[in-house]
Amino acid sequence: MTMTWEECAAAGMSQAEAARARGRSRCSASLYAKRTGLAFREGRKDKAHAERSRQRMRGLHADPDFAKAHAERMRALHADPAVDMRHKHIRALDAAGLLDEYRTLMKERYTKAEALAALGVSA
Repeated sequence: MTMTWEECAAAGMSQAEAARARGRSRCSASLYAKRTGLAFREGRKDKAHAERSRQRMRGLHADPDFAKAHAERMRALHADPAVDMRHKHIRALDAAGLLDEYRTLMKERYTKAEALAALGVSA
């Protein structure tokens, strides 16, 4: 017998876990929760999940082969002109000595366009 959404939530499952248990999509769990006000356990936002992910990544990066391959992937990614174009404003701000101010504005929840306008830099 399949558990109901309410039973899954009471058992402390996240939406993804409840959807797997019921053979449904996570989207259907999310929609049901929104419609009924049902509260599931936080999945990826859960602190225990974050710690497990952190430990997993530390373990991966402790392997020299993985670390070397990852570094090569990142070098290739950042050498890609498409990626470089998305971040060209950072180089311009750094050259103008405005990078710290830009980061402060971004931490204060300014959008990229608002921060650049506040600094008098064209996007």
